[in-house]
Amino acid sequence: MDDFTVTAAIIVKNEERCISRCIHSIVNVFDEIIIIDTGSDDNTVNIINSFNNDLIKTFSVEWHDSFSEARNIAIRKSTSDYIFFIDADEYLETSDKRIHQRITSASESNTRDYQVLCPKIIDHNGNVTTSVRRILPNNGLFFYLGYVHEDLRITKGSSYTPVSVDITLHHDGYTNEVIIEKEKALRNRKLNIRNITLEPENLRWYYFYYRDSFETLYPNEIYHSLLKKITLNNNQPLSYENIKQDAYTFAILDLIARACVMIQCSHSDFYLITRLMDLIVPNNTNSIYYNAVYELFNWQVKATRIMFNLVRYRKGAHQVHEEMLHSDGLHIDAAISFYLYEKKQYVQARKLLSSVRDCGFKTDLVDEYLKEETSRKG
Repeated sequence: MDDFTVTAAIIVKNEERCISRCIHSIVNVFDEIIIIDTGSDDNTVNIINSFNNDLIKTFSVEWHDSFSEARNIAIRKSTSDYIFFIDADEYLETSDKRIHQRITSASESNTRDYQVLCPKIIDHNGNVTTSVRRILPNNGLFFYLGYVHEDLRITKGSSYTPVSVDITLHHDGYTNEVIIEKEKALRNRKLNIRNITLEPENLRWYYFYYRDSFETLYPNEIYHSLLKKITLNNNQPLSYENIKQDAYTFAILDLIARACVMIQCSHSDFYLITRLMDLIVPNNTNSIYYNAVYELFNWQVKATRIMFNLVRYRKGAHQVHEEMLHSDGLHIDAAISFYLYEKKQYVQARKLLSSVRDCGFKTDLVDEYLKEETSRKG
């Protein structure tokens, strides 16, 4: 591969907390740094200017509720052969000129113009993502579409291939205040709806709408709405053959599984969803997780029902204790206390079980629960 240049492109607004760290990690690496400021009213621009570096070019633009517009401006302003989009709350681990070598190593010379490179992104919680498309040839073929969660596209009639590259970004995922997140959620909800209006058949936009709104929508609504979106024929039973084969089908099924866990949908409906996930991505760990959590929640519901029935039985008039484990029914009280322990109602559980033991009902199981309670406190 011949010598080439790389631009780092950053979209910013009120990033005074992290922009200095981001620039420090890239200032001696890239041939050009393009920063698009979409209306900062904090110290962001002053921090950028303090670097006093000719390679850094800052452009202030008016915000039109479109992240793709800001990214497309960055593409137009770039003068390098490649553009590497970096978020302000990220920083580059590969802090030397080897970044050019790594781009060369990842690129196939005969298809270079149609390859987009995906670095490794490590979140603050250790989660690693390797599928986000960040490095693209500056050849006039690429552009972004979408008001939020913007999608990298290539001109009509062409296609591109995502390729992994040995470059690492760290992302800290910081949030200043809960209210900022609420404002962000409201903004994203509005922009996600605009994306759906723009491309009503694109499952990508439905995924992001329901993902971003998951905490504010009813789980039943999420379940039924998304199921309808991925089903080819809603008059036919849900099956692998009757779902849309799309890049976002698995992600949407994942949201449906989350909603199923919350509403405790039927056993058959829930396991159909996770089986479909397994068919799309065999041995995926998300299905294992949802199956385990579903059964845990299902057990909790069942345990609550059993405990309620035990209490109701204990208060009833028709109890036959003669010749049973205890003639006063203390074994029933013990069983109630066991369920209280499992439901983490420790104070009530210990009080009841201690009373049961003191009244004369002593078994290995009673001793074990009381022993565990003592260990837990210790």
